[in-house]
Amino acid sequence: MKKKLKNFIIHFKNATFKKKEIIIITYSEKKLNFIKHFYNEGFIQGYNILIKNNKYYINIYIRYLFNNPILQNIKLLAKKSKKLNIKKKELYKLPSKRISHFISTNHGLKSLINCKKENSGGILLLNCY
Repeated sequence: MKKKLKNFIIHFKNATFKKKEIIIITYSEKKLNFIKHFYNEGFIQGYNILIKNNKYYINIYIRYLFNNPILQNIKLLAKKSKKLNIKKKELYKLPSKRISHFISTNHGLKSLINCKKENSGGILLLNCY
């Protein structure tokens, strides 16, 4: 995982601990891809893209339930020195009830459920719970 994506994930995690409602980040396609997956999993309420001074930004609205963030913890698993390759057969061994796994495949970023449907493995990037 690249440094800018790691910084985005850490920024997102810190914002949930500080109980911020809105996060403003700089735009990139990879960040937007993560945000779309967070939205589909129900971790954020929504997002929109802003243009200020010819620069693109993304507003992210964090979802809370009884003043607690839905996304309690994000754990980064992929590092430059250690990549967790997950084969097709190993997908079914990962717990999927309360934990959302995000996997980088040949077809882009996918959640564990989508990888099971498409029967494709990849590199395990992060866990969200």
